[in-house]
Amino acid sequence: MMHESRPRSLYKSISWRIFGSLSTMGIAFIITHQWHFSLYIGGLEFISKIGLFYFHERLWNTFLWRHWPLKQTNYSNSKKDGYPRAIN
Repeated sequence: MMHESRPRSLYKSISWRIFGSLSTMGIAFIITHQWHFSLYIGGLEFISKIGLFYFHERLWNTFLWRHWPLKQTNYSNSKKDGYPRAIN
């Protein structure tokens, strides 16, 4: 069974939220023309949605739907080019 680690889920959450929050701040600035209000909205959204995404990601990781393990590799049975081939 293959699962993503908790730190990987957290790092994905943070990187995605950076992009999302920047777009939210940009939209808020276009509407309000106030940088301080745009930063406040973006900051609030950043914190709340990191937590929501992290728990969403962990929930999805509990389902086995279309999430298959990688094939094992047989290093003693390499091709002539030196690359291992997968065991079937």
